[in-house]
Amino acid sequence: MYRGELLPGFYDDCGRGVGSSCVATDELQGDIGAVLAKRLGATRPYVVRDSGVYGQIMAAQFTASAAKIGLQVVGNSDELDSPDDVADAVRRVQQAGADLVYWSGTDDDVSGKLWQMLRSTLGDARKLMGPDGIYSSAFIAAAGRAAEGTYTMTASSANGALPAPATRRLRR
Repeated sequence: MYRGELLPGFYDDCGRGVGSSCVATDELQGDIGAVLAKRLGATRPYVVRDSGVYGQIMAAQFTASAAKIGLQVVGNSDELDSPDDVADAVRRVQQAGADLVYWSGTDDDVSGKLWQMLRSTLGDARKLMGPDGIYSSAFIAAAGRAAEGTYTMTASSANGALPAPATRRLRR
């Protein structure tokens, strides 16, 4: 998981410690994800999504933002809604030569299996990222050790509901 030092000004760690980046709203997660991908050195991301509206929106935002900042999106897979579909998606990622995979969805069983197969097939060299759809203990349980090193974002709470360290950061 990721601590927010790479994108100062866009988010901070929201007082929650190591684990995620905090962005303002859901609408910005794809944009911030693309910027983070570039800052991490990715040049060829591959987007994998489910069929839900959330997955479609996050994938579209990430893809559009990535193109604007010079990343070459090498794949934007068909809808991945079943753990049975994961092997084909992993083959497409491998064939495309992606250096980062961006999952855009909420199904923990699918994303967990995807992470396991990506790590076992492609190793640890490729970065794995997703919006707050994977910001859950269910995802971590489903992905197991494959979740280690995952980059994720989460939408922040209303200012009054933020932990004290985040509130102090917002006042600066």
